[in-house]
Amino acid sequence: MDAKHHVVQILGVVTLLAAVIYSFYALVAFIGEDFADTWLLATHLLNVTVGGYLFWAGIRMVRWARGLPSLQTGRIKWGRVLLGALFAFYGMKTQLHPPASAADLDQPLNKVQGQANIAIYIAVTMLGVVLTISGIVAGFKSSPRPEELPRRRSNVPWP
Repeated sequence: MDAKHHVVQILGVVTLLAAVIYSFYALVAFIGEDFADTWLLATHLLNVTVGGYLFWAGIRMVRWARGLPSLQTGRIKWGRVLLGALFAFYGMKTQLHPPASAADLDQPLNKVQGQANIAIYIAVTMLGVVLTISGIVAGFKSSPRPEELPRRRSNVPWP
């Protein structure tokens, strides 16, 4: 195993450990919660989804490092879709959902700072939407045909 594969294998194991810790945190948050607030329920569901994606990414990294075939069945870029959904969700949540306590409220010092905060949240939400759309659109792009792919340099003749 060369250095690149070894590093990816270590990164895959670290990702799996992060997935275990993050998923445990996300699942414990479900215990004893009152889900009358839909924003809170959506936050917990997104956190569980991030944990599941971390598991999937860690397994894929370890399999690639060991030279096993890929498990990726779809062509949608789920990392992009999930990151975009998180950006869009938290950008909207900060503007539409009132904070739980007065300590969570970020008061702008003046009118310009308040407008700048809103502009930043709008930009983050738009970035999230663009990331989500680009991840989904990537699944609909056609892959190049084998005869259109560049030739590899190897000792094996090209079929």
